[in-house]
Amino acid sequence: MRLRRMSQQATPCRLRINGTSAIILTGVAFILLASISHIIMMARSFSIDLTTDEEYPLRMSEGGDSTTSSATLSLIASQKRIDALEAKIKELEEKLHSSHAPENTKTHNEEELPGLEVGVFSGESGYHSEDSVCHSLPLSLPSVETLWMKNIGTLFKESKHRRDPDWEMKEWTVKMMEMLTTRQLGRSIKTTPSPDDVRRVMKILQERRKYFLIPEANRDDSIAPPPKLKILVMGGSVTGGVMCRVNALNAKAGRYFRLPCAWPWRLNHYINDLLGFEAVEIENMSSGGLNSNIGSRVIEYGLYPEAFLPDGPDVIINAYSTNDVHVLSMLEAESKGLSLEEAVFRMQQNFIRQVLLSRCKNPPMIVLFDDYLGNEQNNIGELMSISKAMTVLAGYYNIMSISYADAVRQFVYGDTHETWFSPPWYGEGNDGQWKREIHPGMGAHISMVWVFAYNIFNAIISFCNAETFAVCTNETLNKCNKDIPAVNSVDIKGGTKKIPTGVPPLLTQELTLEKISTNWEDDANAILRKCNERTENDDVPCIFAWIAGYSVTKSEELEKLINPLLSSGDGWKVAIDNEKLGIVPDEGLGSKISFQFDNLSQSVRAINILAMKSYGNKWADSAARFSIFGGESTTPVAIEVITGHHESQTSVSYDYKINIDENMIEKGGKMRLNVELIGGSTFKITGMSICSR
Repeated sequence: MRLRRMSQQATPCRLRINGTSAIILTGVAFILLASISHIIMMARSFSIDLTTDEEYPLRMSEGGDSTTSSATLSLIASQKRIDALEAKIKELEEKLHSSHAPENTKTHNEEELPGLEVGVFSGESGYHSEDSVCHSLPLSLPSVETLWMKNIGTLFKESKHRRDPDWEMKEWTVKMMEMLTTRQLGRSIKTTPSPDDVRRVMKILQERRKYFLIPEANRDDSIAPPPKLKILVMGGSVTGGVMCRVNALNAKAGRYFRLPCAWPWRLNHYINDLLGFEAVEIENMSSGGLNSNIGSRVIEYGLYPEAFLPDGPDVIINAYSTNDVHVLSMLEAESKGLSLEEAVFRMQQNFIRQVLLSRCKNPPMIVLFDDYLGNEQNNIGELMSISKAMTVLAGYYNIMSISYADAVRQFVYGDTHETWFSPPWYGEGNDGQWKREIHPGMGAHISMVWVFAYNIFNAIISFCNAETFAVCTNETLNKCNKDIPAVNSVDIKGGTKKIPTGVPPLLTQELTLEKISTNWEDDANAILRKCNERTENDDVPCIFAWIAGYSVTKSEELEKLINPLLSSGDGWKVAIDNEKLGIVPDEGLGSKISFQFDNLSQSVRAINILAMKSYGNKWADSAARFSIFGGESTTPVAIEVITGHHESQTSVSYDYKINIDENMIEKGGKMRLNVELIGGSTFKITGMSICSR
């Protein structure tokens, strides 16, 4: 059965019946439907191909005779009668449905998602209850493959970019969609989200959808519409759209600016266009050279986009995979005596725990996204480091994970010269030399939208089909199938207890099977106590914080933020070099700058500095000294020296945390931060936070 949203002008035909007539009509209709269906099932039980007419020519066996036998003609006639019976069934079903629809109310067809067709399994009919987040969907949804193919035309049309009015990319889009079959897209599904996450997300969408189902003329202007689903995407330069303008056609690439070309912008419009209303708001909080370590700081100190304050996002997508396996992450791992896989695992786990512990109730839903198909490493095992870490952690913490890389990996590894789905690794012209490149072109960003859409469909279908049988799994199986006996509550030894609340314990090599249950329960109790003791300062832990490319993106914004705090700063200035914003020395070696914080609104226990490392003669011997003073004291409570040079041919920001727990500066007091260039000729501060934890 196909369910479409009815036109607003259309008025469904309804039979006006009541009482005994309704019961008789219903009984007769069901008997008639059952009888006709039985006839069709008998006719279809023969394993014969009956598709022969002008549209489907008669199929011949190899070397067979094309002459149509009388038996075949009889079968053709039977097929036509069956088709007529099916049409009659459909007509009766529609009349029966309309007879039960109350007057002056919307039918489910009217409330169906615009533009999408949803098939129903023959074994189930009807809809979820009104109090279910799935209430507008049929009780039993088809597979994600079926739903995708039923709507492939709509999904294709919505892939047209708003800045490509003539759709020059149309034929190329067709070819990519033909390659990314449901089998390939299915490879991108790693883990599905927890039921609680899906329920929260769908409730937000349903509440907003209900509002937009009310005709505009009937809406109460004094009541604001329910909020959109707020999705925060965090990543590096790939997520920011670097090289996205590169396409197979080289068609007017200049009009595709980075962010509008990148997959988050496309996904925002794709979802809203498919649903038919402004359902989601996606903020792309990406900046080159940043990884999950920096993302963890953003979460810890609540440095979210202004549009998402004060509550923060509903969903956070970690798209740092490329930068988490960056060459600098490798160097950092080596300096700590870790393998790349171990370092990636730690970064990703820290990010996950920061999100899950960021709120005592209903933390944001997390999605781990693997888009890494770069060549930072040449060893295939190392290239898969992010995939291994992501799979283990997503399963352990019961969160959603998606892999664009796995969806296209066979194409890429089968032909490393292809550039539709992966970065261009061979130079142009006659040299054709292998080169380092991590940024894919436009084809990858178009394909990533499909990967996300496919995973969203899969998550909703899995959740809502499970909701159909929730009464069975939440109570007893006997309620849904009488073949299974009802079992009274008995004490059978060895059964599992309820899954503990809270975040599972930190996954380390020291965590043992023998201790994990106890650790989980102890951690859950500790988190509960901490939540009960939580204060307003815990919700806003920093008196001052900024990250270039995230909370500030322009020079004037950063100057406006820091100027009121400068007690002296003639030796440093705000600058943008190679599209990287920061504070840099202006007078060479010995340049100084001082930040003064008076009447602290809360105690200060930690100062976080984000500093860039770069390469070349300009950055040789680069080093800055950071000194922290409390009150009027001339003796620093902490000193940290940070270097700014490395050998890698790239520029990346690192996070440095200066803990002053033992010498914390009390609420109401004063604090001064002095910075001096003590090595080389330049340095760049790309972020700073003064916090109570």
